[in-house]
Amino acid sequence: MNSKRIRIIAGIFIIILSFMSCSQKVLGYGTILWSTDENLFSTGQKITIISESELADVYLISDESGNEPVQIERWRVALFNDPVQAEENSKIVSEFKNIYARNLKDGLLIREEPDINSDRAYKMRKDQILKVYGRTAEISTIGQYEGYWYKVITEEGISGFCFDHYLDIYDSSISLEEKENPADILTNNAFTKNYHPSVFIEMIKDSAVDLKYFIPQVGLFPDLKNKFLKIVTNKYSINFSWDTPVLVDKRSFALGEDGIVIHVLSDTKLQVNYYYEGQKVVNTYYIIEGMEDIILAESERRENLYNSLIEAGTSFSSNAYGDIKMQIDGSFSWENYDRLVPQIIPAGSEGTGKIRFNKFISDKLKEEYTSIISFDFKYGERIIPIHFLYTLDGKKLRLTYVPEKDIDNKNIVSKKSISPVVIAFYAN
Repeated sequence: MNSKRIRIIAGIFIIILSFMSCSQKVLGYGTILWSTDENLFSTGQKITIISESELADVYLISDESGNEPVQIERWRVALFNDPVQAEENSKIVSEFKNIYARNLKDGLLIREEPDINSDRAYKMRKDQILKVYGRTAEISTIGQYEGYWYKVITEEGISGFCFDHYLDIYDSSISLEEKENPADILTNNAFTKNYHPSVFIEMIKDSAVDLKYFIPQVGLFPDLKNKFLKIVTNKYSINFSWDTPVLVDKRSFALGEDGIVIHVLSDTKLQVNYYYEGQKVVNTYYIIEGMEDIILAESERRENLYNSLIEAGTSFSSNAYGDIKMQIDGSFSWENYDRLVPQIIPAGSEGTGKIRFNKFISDKLKEEYTSIISFDFKYGERIIPIHFLYTLDGKKLRLTYVPEKDIDNKNIVSKKSISPVVIAFYAN
C-alpha cells in the first residue's frame, strides 16, 4: 500500500473519530438537494448519513457504490429516518436536477409554506440564483397572476417556497448557445396579433358599440420582424423599438430604453405601461376577433331602426309639438316646436339636422322602449343633440325626453327621468 493511500485512509479515520467525538451519532438516509460535485454525488441522489457534526454543520455521507465517505454541508441534504421515504424524495428531486431559477425582483420573499400568508423565510436580492428541487402539483392564483409555488434553496442554505411570477426558471443542462432568451419567447408569443383597448371589450359586452371610437386603427400593433411597436389612441400615436427585450417577471418584459413594459395577463390580454409627454400611461389591451363584423352589425342595427321609422311614415305630426319630416338620407326638419323651447330645444336652433341612433339603452329600458333617437339640431356652427327614448306602435311614435346628464360615459341610458316629458306623434 503506497503512502498516499495510507494518508487518505488515515484522514477518513480522523474525520470519523471527529464526528463520533463532537456529536451524538446519527444514522439516517437522505437526498442531495444541491450537490457541490455532480461527479461525486449528484443532485437528487439517495445517500446514507453516517454521522453529523453540529459544530462544523456537516454530514458524513456515503452511497451504495462503496465510495469513501465525504463531508457535505447539512443544508444540501434532506434527512429521513426511513430509506423508503428517502428513495421517494430522491425521485422527485431528480426530476429537477438541472432546474434553477433566477430572481427577477429585489426583495422577493421565500416563504416557509406555499401560501402568500405563510411566514417569511428569506428576502432575496435581484438576480440571485436559486436551486429548484420541487414544485406544487396545482396552479395557484395570487391577485391577477397564476403560477406554481417552487421549492427552492439558496446558496446560504435557506429553503422554502417561492411563487414563480418573478422567477426565471431555466435548465442548466442547456448551453448558452442553445438557450433562448425567455424575454424573446414571451415577446414572440405575445406579439403574434394586434390588440385593441379594453373599452372596446366593454362596448361589446354592453352591446353599446360607439362607431366614433370603435375603429380598427386604434390599438397596439406589433411588428416582430422589424422589432417595432406602434400604439394608436384616439388622441395620439406613439412608436417604440427594441433590440433585445428584457424579462421583468415571468410574464412581463421591457422593450428598449423608452420605459415601456408589457405585462402578459393571458393569451389574449396585455397590460401596457409607458410614458407619454412625461405622464405615465397604463392601459389594458385585448385581441378582438372580427372587428369588421362587429362594426357592420352595429351599422345595420342603426340603419334598421331608421328604416322602421320611415316605413311607418316620413312625416309625423303632433297637435302640441309640431311636425317632423324625415328624409331617406337621415336628415330631418322639425317645425312648430315652440312649446319645447327652451327647456328641451335651445332657442335659435334652425329646426333641421340629422337623425342618429348612436346612443344606447339598458336591458331594463328595452322592456319599455324600442331604443333612443337623437335629433342633431343645427345651431349656427354648432350641432346640439336632443335625445328621446322612443316606441313605435303602428303609426304612433312616442318620444320621452332624455337630458344629456342621464347618458353615462358609455353613451348608455339606464333610467328615465322622474317626471319625464312625453310627446306623442302620429304618422301622416
